[in-house]
This record gives sequence, C-alpha cells and structure tokens, in this order.
Amino acid sequence: MRKNVRSQRRWKLSGQLARVAIPSFASLLVFSLLQVGSAQAAPNGIAAPSTPATSVDRTARAEQPFTLGTFDDCQTVEAKIKNRTTGVKGNVACIFQQSLKERSTPGGVVQVPEWCAPNKVILTRKEACGMGRFGIRIINNETNVTTGGMDVNQLGYMFTNRDLIDWQYQATQTFTNIWGTAIGTTVIGSGSCTGDCVASSQSWPAMIATQEALWEGYVVGESTTYQPGQIGSGVLDAQTTFTNPVWTRPISNSGPTPAVRCDNLLAGLPAGCVLPTVTPEMFYELSGPYPELALHVKEAQAKGLPGVLGGTPLTRTTDKVTQDRNNAVACPASLPRPPGTDCDEYPFRSTWEGAAFGPYDIKMIDSTQNQAGGNALQQFYYEERVLSHDPFWVTVV
Repeated sequence: MRKNVRSQRRWKLSGQLARVAIPSFASLLVFSLLQVGSAQAAPNGIAAPSTPATSVDRTARAEQPFTLGTFDDCQTVEAKIKNRTTGVKGNVACIFQQSLKERSTPGGVVQVPEWCAPNKVILTRKEACGMGRFGIRIINNETNVTTGGMDVNQLGYMFTNRDLIDWQYQATQTFTNIWGTAIGTTVIGSGSCTGDCVASSQSWPAMIATQEALWEGYVVGESTTYQPGQIGSGVLDAQTTFTNPVWTRPISNSGPTPAVRCDNLLAGLPAGCVLPTVTPEMFYELSGPYPELALHVKEAQAKGLPGVLGGTPLTRTTDKVTQDRNNAVACPASLPRPPGTDCDEYPFRSTWEGAAFGPYDIKMIDSTQNQAGGNALQQFYYEERVLSHDPFWVTVV
C-alpha cells in the first residue's frame, strides 16, 4: 500500500533540491539552518516547491534568531578544562557560535533564497530556511592553550508539499580559516525522524574539511499517517560529527527541524504536509478578478471584524452544519437580492467566527465575483492545507 501511495506522490529518485538548502543539520545548529531555494529538485528526494520569479511574493513568514545547539559548547568545555574535569588528555575540541556578516552562497545544489537572511531561521507554511556561522576551537587539556581552529558557514533548507507525504531537509557547510590541530578534520552527518514518520532515505557523505570546501547532506522524512482520516506530526533530526586523529574525542552538533504536520483530512484531495506553526495569509486584491468582494472584506475589517494580520485571526470550520448556520444567519433565503448579485458575508461562512458566533457584515456584490472569490478561498485552504480550527489571516491589497 505504501508503494502505491509513494508512486502517486511523484517521488523523484534523482535531481537537485528545488528551493534552497540549508547548511544543515550537518552541523546541526539547534534549529539548524533551514533554507529555501529556487528551482531544482533535491538530491534523491521530492521536488521542492518553487515560486515563479515574476510573481508577487506574498508568502506568510515567521522568523527567529539562528541559535547554536551543540553538545560540546566552548564555554562548558573551557570550564571543565579549568576545573580539571574533562576526564580526557590531549586536545579537546569545542564549538562556539559566531555572527554571519553577510549572506552565504555556497553553490552546489544549494541555492540561497532571496528571503533567507544571515543569523536567522525563517519559516513559511511549506519551507524553512536558516543561515549562520560557528567556530570550532581545539584546546590542549594540559596547557589550556588553543592549538587549532576553523570557521564553518552553515545553510539549511527544509521543504514540504501540499500533496506529498514526504518532506526533505538539506544541509550545506563550507569551511574557512582552518589551522593547527583542526587540519585534517573529517565531517559526517546522520539523520532520523521522530513522531509519526520514518527517515525513508538520507545521504551524509564523509569528507575532509578543507579551505572553502563544500559539504552537503540530506534526510527525507515520510509520514506514517497518510490514510484517509489520519493526521500526524513528525520532526526530522540531523547530527553533524567532526573527528580528527589528533583530538581526544569527536564533537557533534544536533538539533531538530521544525515540526511538520501531515494529514489526509481534506475530502477528495491527496494527503500532504505543512509547517503548522506558520499562520497562512489569504490575499484579495482591489484590482484583482473580484474587486467587489475584496472591497467588502476591506470595509468589514475596517469595522473591527477579525482576520486582520496582527489582530485576531479567522479559524476555519469544515463542518457543513456550522457553515449552513453561519449562512442562514447572515444571508437567509428571504433576504432580497438585486438581479445579478449574491449576498456576501464576512467573516466567511467557513469560519468559526461566522455570523452564528458573533458580529458580521453583509453586502450584495456581483454573483460571478462572489463565486470566484469563494472558489479562491477554497483553493487557498487546499494550497496551505488549512484544516478545521486552523487560524489564518485575510489581507486586502
């Protein structure tokens, strides 16, 4: 059964990542870097989403600082050396976070998305991008003298798809300022998936870190909750390990990517996955194909009704009884409608903020525009996999 599902999902066994890759979990900075890219397809993975270069970018995003998650941070290691509690002899390696001065463009299959920024992790509903920098320091445990070091730029990118049960994380690292006992360091990675998923494939080749060398790896997560009526959550985790024959022990970074939600709850549509922590945003244009509907939404929001970005979001309901209740309160059949018009209600009948639950606004607008605008909303629900009780914003531009 799973084979059939995967073949239906257009699984690709070769190619390049399509929207940008993240430096990765290779070094796994706590949230590691998640990155986004442009059009390729992902090594041994699913096709990444892409946005036409000519389209207006109105993608909802969330961001947070790029922070380093590591088992061997220099502050802790230095304290152990000072207190003679490392339990080892010789050279001890540690990791410390640095500031990335500008966007990093490592090349390879990784393409840095325009919205990926230094020292940040940025998320959309279907992608996550991170970009940062860290250093490795090697200290002699007996003399407390630094004997070597190197700097690492990291990019990380993860992407999902609205109608695929697989998602992928890619990592890229480049190395600079390698000296002393950091020369000859080997880097290798590993990945796993926790929750309602399995790591269906991955590749983390071992290589020697040399000046400006490019290291890349990836891991693919596959949802185990893709049957009709199922929903689940999974987290891809990657770990980068650095080893060197002149060090006493290897050092590692590890951290999870953002949780991905996969479901098969949208009637008549295939299962798919999104990053649920990002609230999607529906756009209506005053100069678009349904200006009367857009104007009504703008007017209704100006009266204090919910849905405006930064205020109280709308939340979807897929319950037909609730939708019919909302419509019956706002636009009963007895309400006169001028020829060629429909009764348009806001908040939408497909929300828990509809007319049956609180303040609302109605306006008679062109029937064709009303129906086309309603279809656009349904398409938005599908594109962003907005499930029942999921919040979303409505913006008029």
